[in-house]
Amino acid sequence: MTFPSESGESAGPRTPLHDLEARILRALPGTYSAITALSAPDAPDRPARAWTAFVLHNRRVNVTWDGKEPGIFQVRAMNLHSVGAPTPKSPAVPSEGLSATEQLVLTELRAQPAVLPRRHVMLDLETLSTYKNAVIWSIGAQIFTFTGGQWTVLAEREFFIDAQSGIDAGGHVRANTLVWWMAQPEEARAKFAYSQDPKQAQSERDALQEFGRWIDENVGEAPRAVWGNGAASDIAQLESAYERQHLTVPWTFQDQRCYRTLSNQAPQIAAVTPFVGVRHDAIDDARHQTKVLIGIVQALGRTELL
Repeated sequence: MTFPSESGESAGPRTPLHDLEARILRALPGTYSAITALSAPDAPDRPARAWTAFVLHNRRVNVTWDGKEPGIFQVRAMNLHSVGAPTPKSPAVPSEGLSATEQLVLTELRAQPAVLPRRHVMLDLETLSTYKNAVIWSIGAQIFTFTGGQWTVLAEREFFIDAQSGIDAGGHVRANTLVWWMAQPEEARAKFAYSQDPKQAQSERDALQEFGRWIDENVGEAPRAVWGNGAASDIAQLESAYERQHLTVPWTFQDQRCYRTLSNQAPQIAAVTPFVGVRHDAIDDARHQTKVLIGIVQALGRTELL
């Protein structure tokens, strides 16, 4: 937080309002430090602005309250009053040059839920069928934000699933898909062999539970969006796997997004986006899909991805 003059330059030495700022931040647990609106004795209903001028005993002080750091709650309003000498029940902000009658006390703090940037989960699956109830042997996922025109990757991970555990739970294997896998480059086939090593693979149930925990840990309280490559593919196949394992899906129907629908509207973006890694490797595919998606959104002139 900074304290500019009306011309936008620094207001100079530290003032009691700096200490008020520190007191507010101490009053908020954890990261609950984003401030969106203030009230003052002379203007209790002053609307939120980038910076607000307070008149305190004929002293005009310009204050910038920077709310860029996201938190679970934001300060909605606070009430201040001027006091005389501080008392144990009403500890005043240190005066640092102002008289006791010009000291400030924070008397009320109200909070409301913050609107956090949406966190997006780009999915890619490798399966042994194209059906909705396909056996899944690899989940690749990348979690990212795109807000204010800035793209930030927050986390990425690959989960390997023992294919036999999916078969045992009722997952579908299609002969045509197996033949297709046999015709893929050696690097892609080697990844399947690696994924089925007992040291790497988890049971379907364990992998799905861990995948859900990983999403929750990295998305937290922020709104989420889950992207799959096709309306009947990744998301539908994962939901089928969660259903056969009697587990709760870590998203709602409102969170679902279709990457294929969007990418088909701008094939030129995918054509000029270089692929890095091995095709049909779940994590490499997920990374590439994110890059194409961001390219499309930027080409549309959007600064937010909803």
